[in-house]
Amino acid sequence: MKLRTLSALVALAMLAMSCDEDVSSGIDLTNFRQDLVSCLHDDDALIFRTDEGILLYPEEKLSTNLLSAGQRAIIGYVPTTVSKDGEMKISLETAIRPIPSAAIIVLPSDSAALLPDDPIYLASVWYGGGCINLRYQIEYYHTLHRLLMVALDPQLHSDTLDVRLHYDRAGDAAGYYRSGYASFLLPEPLPANVRVRINTSNLGGENDFMFTLKQ
Repeated sequence: MKLRTLSALVALAMLAMSCDEDVSSGIDLTNFRQDLVSCLHDDDALIFRTDEGILLYPEEKLSTNLLSAGQRAIIGYVPTTVSKDGEMKISLETAIRPIPSAAIIVLPSDSAALLPDDPIYLASVWYGGGCINLRYQIEYYHTLHRLLMVALDPQLHSDTLDVRLHYDRAGDAAGYYRSGYASFLLPEPLPANVRVRINTSNLGGENDFMFTLKQ
């Protein structure tokens, strides 16, 4: 499979790593949903696409200046219509929470070997929305942390894209624990399989996570 060099880095500024918030105040929890979505531009309106492919149209029009197309975000909403033809109108009930989003970068193995590889506390990793998505926890004090997801060139397997998460604490001192999310866009066309290697602090070091995208 031919790989394309894609854009690079996710900087984990604390504004992009807000803790899980209490969304229950004043919200009808009977129909409330909270999803990780992709932002799209529909002419001059900002809309969202769930990882199941449903297009969400806010009742109150949002400007495309708020977020760029392709940005991943967490939204809390209540459907105001039933899903029809893959579309649904919604009422946003929480602030839109952008999360760090970037494409996977392709590097030769000798260059990738020079990248920082600090262990990270991994809560979950999954495929959705054309991305590898992470939920993690870090200990942050004042130095900017960084995440990068790398695919090596050349690849060893024709049907599997092997990628590795690189986490850089940048020598930050011990501080406060923060939970966060990140999404890494896979190259097109999508591979049949993706194997993600992550150096974890809570799961016994390096772990491989395999995802089948095509049967």
